[in-house]
Amino acid sequence: MGHYAQARLGAAIAFALTVISVFIINQHSRLVDAKNRAVDAFTMMEGYLSKRNSLVNDLIENAEGKADQEKVDALRNAKQVIDSTEKIGERIEKEGILADAITALTNACDSISELAESADYKHIKSELADTDRGITVFGNNYNTYVEAFKTRRGKFPGSMAAKLFKVADIPYFPLRKND
Repeated sequence: MGHYAQARLGAAIAFALTVISVFIINQHSRLVDAKNRAVDAFTMMEGYLSKRNSLVNDLIENAEGKADQEKVDALRNAKQVIDSTEKIGERIEKEGILADAITALTNACDSISELAESADYKHIKSELADTDRGITVFGNNYNTYVEAFKTRRGKFPGSMAAKLFKVADIPYFPLRKND
């Protein structure tokens, strides 16, 4: 093989490696874009999560000493876990626990006439319902973006880029079944 043939072969290999590199980088960029869309959707939902967090404080305050203390403590503990969690993925996994604790305490409060008839409790419960509707709307939006990300991450060539660049998975947001 002559110098000219070796040079052509070297150029062809360099060109092929460049095309492959550009392709892989493009796939990584598309994965990051899909993940950022999900994170942006979660950010939009955070306003509702923050409002719910404030309403949980009000609910605990109203139920303290009147409702089943075990349920009040369960809600307080679930809220503390959420408040102490920094990473989005870990927080999302724990949101379902908080929603279940809210449901348990509101069900307990509904059975206590002094609370169920209270204007403050009715207002809190109404605001929680409105907030849950917002969380459901934005949660569905977030989950749609998560599904698109997971699809791109799970299929070739996105799966190759995900492994190569170690693109972490993101969890679905747990939505309440009764909403």
